[in-house]
Amino acid sequence: MNNQNITKPLFELEKGFKRVMNKAPLLAGNEMLNFAQDNFRKGGFQGATFQKWNKRKNPNKWGQKDKNPGRAVLVKKGALKRDGRLSHVTTEQAVIAYSLPYAKAHNEGINGIGVIQSVGSYTRKNGQQVQAHKRRITMRLVARKFIDNSPVANQRIKRVIAVEILKEFKR
Repeated sequence: MNNQNITKPLFELEKGFKRVMNKAPLLAGNEMLNFAQDNFRKGGFQGATFQKWNKRKNPNKWGQKDKNPGRAVLVKKGALKRDGRLSHVTTEQAVIAYSLPYAKAHNEGINGIGVIQSVGSYTRKNGQQVQAHKRRITMRLVARKFIDNSPVANQRIKRVIAVEILKEFKR
């Protein structure tokens, strides 16, 4: 067997491996988005252990009942669930972005941030007139993580890339 017969298959394998490694960030990014979707479906975060999300309060602070008590946590119309996108992909990384302003607050939680609420003038049911005013509200929002670093996600990414490498070897 001569040296030329050995180097050609090795050269082809190297080219195939480079093709997979160039698209690995895209594969990893898509798998992370799928991982986040699965977290919404399961109602919790799959980290080292499964962390189920806290349920919504019902009735809420003002005594109003939840109009749809059977719906999933963090899903009202599904906008947050559908919002994740690959915003930037290079040969070394993929960046996932959620554009909704409340995505970060739900994922990381909020504790003690003051928000100014503007209240317009209105008339109460008893006929009393309320003037327009502003008030400071201290927000507390429990974290319901749906996307973050996780051993489960890392394993899924490794599996997807391994499958792509095997496909290249079978060519």
